[in-house]
Parts: sequence; C-alpha cells; structure tokens
Amino acid sequence: MRTRRNLNIYTCMLILLASVTVAKGQVKFVIPQFTSTQASDSIILYTAHDYLTRGIEEPSNKKVWKLSIGNKFSLDLGQEYSFLVIQNERFTNRNRPLLVKNGLEIYLSIDSTGRISLAKGQSKLVECQLKFEQLSKYPRSKNIKATKKDVDNLLDARNYNRSRMDSILSAYALYLSEAEREMLRGNCAAGIDLALFSFLGHINSDNDIIAYAYNMFQQIVQDSIGTHYEEKSFFPALIGYYNFVREVNDLKFKRSLYGQKFIFKDLYNQIKAKTIGVVRDRAVTECILKEIQYDQFPIDYLDSALVFMKDSVSRMMILAQKESRAIGKRIYPFAFEDVKGRNIGLDDLKGKVVVIDFWFNGCLGCAKLGEAMEDVIEKFHAGNVIFLSVNVDKKRNNWIKGINTGIYTSPYSLNVYTNGLGKNHPFLLNYKYRSFPQLMIVDRHGKLVTTNATRPFGDERREELITTIENLLK
Repeated sequence: MRTRRNLNIYTCMLILLASVTVAKGQVKFVIPQFTSTQASDSIILYTAHDYLTRGIEEPSNKKVWKLSIGNKFSLDLGQEYSFLVIQNERFTNRNRPLLVKNGLEIYLSIDSTGRISLAKGQSKLVECQLKFEQLSKYPRSKNIKATKKDVDNLLDARNYNRSRMDSILSAYALYLSEAEREMLRGNCAAGIDLALFSFLGHINSDNDIIAYAYNMFQQIVQDSIGTHYEEKSFFPALIGYYNFVREVNDLKFKRSLYGQKFIFKDLYNQIKAKTIGVVRDRAVTECILKEIQYDQFPIDYLDSALVFMKDSVSRMMILAQKESRAIGKRIYPFAFEDVKGRNIGLDDLKGKVVVIDFWFNGCLGCAKLGEAMEDVIEKFHAGNVIFLSVNVDKKRNNWIKGINTGIYTSPYSLNVYTNGLGKNHPFLLNYKYRSFPQLMIVDRHGKLVTTNATRPFGDERREELITTIENLLK
C-alpha cells in the first residue's frame, strides 16, 4: 500500500534499458502544451542503461529541464534502441517499458491538475506500444475457492490478449521493422504471462483444481521454450523477473499439492540450475532482491552469487546489497522526526542497543510483527534497549492514525517517521528496504548487527531474537 501526496517538484524518472545495438543517438522530448497551475516548472530526468524490476538505484547522472510551451530537450541513448520507463507520481500512462530509438521525438502533455501524460501525435513506434494498453485485465474470481471455470477464464483471457497483441503488431507491419516488432512481441508476451502467473500462484481451491491450474502453468512454460522472451533478452530486467516468478510459482504449486516445503536455498538452486547466462544472473538477482526483504538467509548467498555472475548490472546490485548490509559497519546516519516534532538521531541513542522496526499504516504484516514484538519489548524496555519504531508513510497524519490504533507500535516504543519522504528516505534507500515490515538491530557502539533480524513469530524465533539482544547487552 502506497500513500500519495502532491509534490512541489514532480519527478520524472526516465530509465533507459537493455542495449540492443551500440550507436550514439538521442531521444527528443517535446512539450506542446503547458496549462498546469499546480505542477512545478521543471522535471528531473534520470538516465541509466539498465535496471532490475526490484532494484532501481538512483543513477549518478540527472538533468533538470524547464517546462514551458513548445519546450524541447534531448536525452542521449548511447545506443540505437533502448527500453524506456517513465515513472512519475503524476504520470497517467502505465509504467510499461517503452521501446525507443535514436532520433525519436516523444510528446508530453501536462494538464491543469499537473498530470503528465504522453500526448497525441506520437511516432508509430510509440503509438503501437500505447495500443497494448487496450489489452484486457485478467478476471478475478468471485468465489472463495476457485473453480475449474475460473482457471479456464484466466487461460481464455491470456489467449485473447496474445491474439490482440498479434493483431496490433500486424496493423503496424508497414511502419515498424521486423526486428522492432519482434522486440515488442517478446516483451509484451512476457508481460501477459507474468500477470497470469500472479493469479495462478495465489489460487485457493481444492487439490484437483490446483492440479488443473498447475498443469496449465506447466504447459504455458513448456510452450514458451524457444520463444522471443525465453531466448532473446531484449529487456533483461523483464526476462530475469519472468524466470524468477516462474520458479517461485512452480515451488508454490508443489507445496500446495505435495506438501513440499521450500526455503530460499531451494528457490536459489532451482533458478540457478534452470537458467544460463544473463537470464540466470538477472533471475538470481531478482530472487535475492525479493527474498532478502523477508528473510536473513539470502544474505548468506551474496558471495556465492558473485562467483558465477558476469552481468554487470546484476553484480552491481549484489555488491550494493553486500555493502549496505555489512555487519559491524557504523550505521548510516539518520534524523527521524518524533511525535513532538523533534529530530531523533543515533547520537540521541548512545550506549543503547537499538531495535528498529519499519512499518506503514494499513500493513497487515506490520501489525502482525507489532503483536509478535510485545513480549520482547516487555522484557527489555526498562533496560539498555531502545525500540525505535519508524513509520514510512508519506503523510504525517497517517502515521499518527497508525500509532493511535495501538496495533503497530508499543507504548514503550520511540515513535518516529521518515519526515514525509516515505520509503524514499536516504536511510531506507541505503539499506535497500523496499517492502515492509523490516526489523534491524544496532549495537551499543552504533554499529550494525543485522538489517534483517529474526522476526519473533513463534516461541523458537522469539527466543532466538531475545538471545541476540541479551548477547549484545553483555
């Protein structure tokens, strides 16, 4: 769940992805109209040559352009084709990877409310991709337990979307090269199946229906072998994520049908065994970036992943995780605002073991952690342990409402929030926290003990966390 607020500067992140051929070039952005009275008079453009779906890092290069009627500005691609992702809180079009080529003009429009969109009159390459937004969403079942008909409806929707995709591409055959159409086909097809996998992976039903869904899933995976998005990594970020989700779903189905429990090691090894090259590197990295948000075990695999990884982006992401989560380093400096408006930093907590949890209002997992922490807090709050509860909502009012519910924090906790920056606070970005809740421990010298402390769900895990804290107090 994300909160939104109007920003003084609406940030437009343009992230360039997946080099196809190397040739210098530029994409020109044109603003034919500008009637907004609420938006800032500038946008910020970020450029990078690649990213992972779960690991967008702020690039070192950023540029600012003024918004005005008829204004034009250019962005260097560094290659003939790239995939472009436009992210903005006020951007109305989907965050779909947009294939662009050198020399292309992209038209932006800003309305009276400050919303930014892709204007009419785009090139055929962009226009074709905007047609993909006409694809249907997958139907949601109204049944508590899915039926065979529900599963069939999902497959029908997939087949319709693939047929519609082919029709759109055929309509642009005179305007787009075969290579351009194949790049678009591969990435659109992968997106269609990723959305389907999301539904199939959460099916709740009897074993015979789950087995039926699993058979469908296996057939789709088998049919994808040798296709555009399986063999050609035009957009490595999407291909890597596709392979990661595919293996997660496979293990989930086996757990539901056969009671086969799986841990991170199983997922890691299965991805590693079934993929090769850049696809393997990206899929393993996606796996680590996702699972490290919930468990401490992925940290143990960072070094082993670096042994075989050749892809530079994957290596950069894994090295960033290793650096940010290194035990024994002085904790990243912070200043969080408390309920009285005071800034709380590490110097205010000198000599104390600090247990830090991160949460947002409306997060069920955060409420569950809050309840599980009660016995731990009760045991240590009167001693040399500070329980710092950091809210990541953007709106201060949401934070206060969350505290007043009494389900996220303890009366003994020191309540602070990220000063309106939400999950984009520098402290959270440094430790790569993108999902919540999170639990961190800092020793009495201000050094990191763990960025992913044991969550006290159940007696055994509770005792493990208590023992960790007790050892730090000795």
